[in-house]
Amino acid sequence: MFRTYDWAEAVTIELFDEDFRVWTYVEYDVGGAWFHVQIEERSGSIAKRFNLMISGDLALRALLARQSKKLVIIEVQLVSANELNQGGRQLMEPLIKAETVFEGRKKGTIYHVENGNCYLVGNIDLERVKPEERDVIFDLSMLLKTP
Repeated sequence: MFRTYDWAEAVTIELFDEDFRVWTYVEYDVGGAWFHVQIEERSGSIAKRFNLMISGDLALRALLARQSKKLVIIEVQLVSANELNQGGRQLMEPLIKAETVFEGRKKGTIYHVENGNCYLVGNIDLERVKPEERDVIFDLSMLLKTP
């Protein structure tokens, strides 16, 4: 999926448990979705912004759960390959909502982006998915408001 080097490991960030490792440099080759996350670290009257590239819905959920007054997620963008977005190239688009959907025993993920497009990962018939068979991974309302 991706390759990193020991010298590219970043200092541990408070948003993650000790099990997570953060890298300043990553080479990757994926056909799925990644998240580009802008975070603001607040210390008194000083605020620093930095960006993370994370993969996987579980990592995004963990990051959202660790927000605090000192570490705030400002924006999440979906980074998708042509195989997912059918745009002829890789795209990075503001993410509005991500949800897991279930159709019987089948599972899929829908990514809603700012321009109104939706990308589906999985072999699901969305017309057959009931509202109670949806689990929200991310929604803009999950971002803490900036002061």
